Amino acid sequence: MNGNLVIVAKNTHGLSSDLLFILSHAKIHVEQVSGLVRGDDAVVSLSVSDPQKAKMLLENNGYNVINSEDTVIATFINSIGDKANANSMDNKANALAQLASSRVKLTELKEIANLGSHSVFALSVDRVARARRLLSPNLLSNFDLVTLPTA
Repeated sequence: MNGNLVIVAKNTHGLSSDLLFILSHAKIHVEQVSGLVRGDDAVVSLSVSDPQKAKMLLENNGYNVINSEDTVIATFINSIGDKANANSMDNKANALAQLASSRVKLTELKEIANLGSHSVFALSVDRVARARRLLSPNLLSNFDLVTLPTA
């Protein structure tokens, strides 16, 4: 059963290599790697063949891991510079209002990383598939490995 994991870590040289080595050594297939990096902070999303085993292995190696099967991991812009962007789904308030108007109940909202211009949130919702569809452009899994500018 394939699944997604999100790792919040310090951006060290070789972070993605270390994650992939740990998983490949345990014969866990990694289908996709995406994430956001800013300075010393990194949030990495992995699509893996065995999410339970991968989560256990990565946690045993000291990584902070979130199973994103039951959670929507999305990124939002922290500051909106112009009115055109103020109405976009990049704005957290607009995205949350869209979820509410689409009858998606938010049960928990937790900031898992503040990367300066962007923050990454874990959203626990009652309708995960609908939330993912509505927040599609903001999902961490839709980013390549992106380095955000430092302040």
